Amino acid sequence: MSTVRFRRHALACLTAALMLATPSNGWAQQLDTVLTWNQVMATALVVPGANPATVFVSRPIAITGVAMFDAANSFERRYHPYAAAVTPEPGASPDAAVAQAAHDVLVAMLPSQRAVFDAALAQSLAGLPDQAARD
Repeated sequence: MSTVRFRRHALACLTAALMLATPSNGWAQQLDTVLTWNQVMATALVVPGANPATVFVSRPIAITGVAMFDAANSFERRYHPYAAAVTPEPGASPDAAVAQAAHDVLVAMLPSQRAVFDAALAQSLAGLPDQAARD
């Protein structure tokens, strides 16, 4: 894969993260969750032999970024969703939704690292009230 394609997809992911962090739209609280899961993903992508040969590095980056954006956007619907519009349950946590979206994409794309992603999800949900994390 070319460096240009990797940078383009990485830029798309960072753009989604910056949109979440824009103070004027109220999504600043999800920035830490987005950054945490970007780090989890970046670490997973460099584990030797852990990624299927069919997974290009840019693909998980792009899909995870879109999933996190759509999850956060579902709460305020300020932007047109990229892939999915979900109606969250009352009392659900945007941080939990962002973490769960990233977890599910990464488990689907990099199944050999499920234990790492499960542990990261547990850590992301640990500080949230049980009901907010469940919904």
